[in-house]
Amino acid sequence: RELIAAESTSDSDDNTSEDQQVETHADSQVCRFLKVFVKSKNTWATVSWFFGVGVLVYHEDFCPLEASYFITQIVTTIGYGDICVKDDWMKLFISFFILGMLVMVGFILNEVVSSAVAKEAERMKTNIARVESLADSVNASVGQTLSGPLEEIKREEEVVENKKNKSSGRSHSQHKLIFATGLFGLYIGAGTIFYSTMEACSCSYGATAVPDCTAENACKVGKVKTPLDAFYMSVVTLTTVGFGDYTPATPVGRLFGIPWMMTGIVAAGFFVTALQDVLMNDKTEKSRKDRTLEAVEKMTLDIFAKMDMDGSGGLCMSEWVSFMLVQEGLVEQDSLDRLSRIFNKLDRSKNGIISWEEVEYFQKKRVAAMM
Repeated sequence: RELIAAESTSDSDDNTSEDQQVETHADSQVCRFLKVFVKSKNTWATVSWFFGVGVLVYHEDFCPLEASYFITQIVTTIGYGDICVKDDWMKLFISFFILGMLVMVGFILNEVVSSAVAKEAERMKTNIARVESLADSVNASVGQTLSGPLEEIKREEEVVENKKNKSSGRSHSQHKLIFATGLFGLYIGAGTIFYSTMEACSCSYGATAVPDCTAENACKVGKVKTPLDAFYMSVVTLTTVGFGDYTPATPVGRLFGIPWMMTGIVAAGFFVTALQDVLMNDKTEKSRKDRTLEAVEKMTLDIFAKMDMDGSGGLCMSEWVSFMLVQEGLVEQDSLDRLSRIFNKLDRSKNGIISWEEVEYFQKKRVAAMM
């Protein structure tokens, strides 16, 4: 009986192990699929685009150009409203299609944001290097009064800044704004010239065709775009406002509009970002420099005691760096406090040092809590 019971227990353990392996394999398959999906999001977006075009052509009798033009309005969130679906099932399909496309666009925008965050991290490294240079300058001036080296550092920074401005003529943010303004102006100008020329007078076609309009009376009863109208439409379109009072009306106008809208809204976003950088960056950089020097100039015994977190009567490197990061505006005090609390939880021996054994203990504890 004992042997039978042991064998039965062994069989059940084997079955459990096999089930766990199957579940683990299934989980790994799901994870692998999700990774592939994330990595191929651009492919999925392209496939979804053509799928939407096919559905619109088949169910709504749109021509491929009209369908592509319609989906471009969805992706860019412009939404002129000149072309719409009429069938109830198509309205349901478009509702879910919009949500799906926005998710995919969100993935792509997330990559853009991640790239911007990486650039900000590089900027943070530059600022930290500047603080380090400040500390080196102070150390090299040992024996002088405190105000002496600080004033010298200020003068040195002004000299370096003046040399940089003379050599480049303008700051990086100003160069960026000039380029962004030119690029955005190019898109506005292209739209203005194209639509005021190619669609000065049009009867349109398909769902937006003007009744009783012919080539002879198009300028009287058809859709008319003056240069001012075309400029107005270009600004409204590329800023994704999309009133819908002026829209591309001809096949060639919609064919031109698809890439023009897709890339033009990117140029508009680039222009707005560059303008914000110029308005805020110079002020932020100046305030950071001022805070760095003023933090030392106006340091009092109370501030010193606040920086001395362990109460040793002196400042270690970590205390100095933490304080200066907050002064520079690079880190919030709440973030440093949270990191300190995590450190104290890991430091089980309370000796101010985290050992590998303590890290390993924490890892095992986390694994046990998750099971």
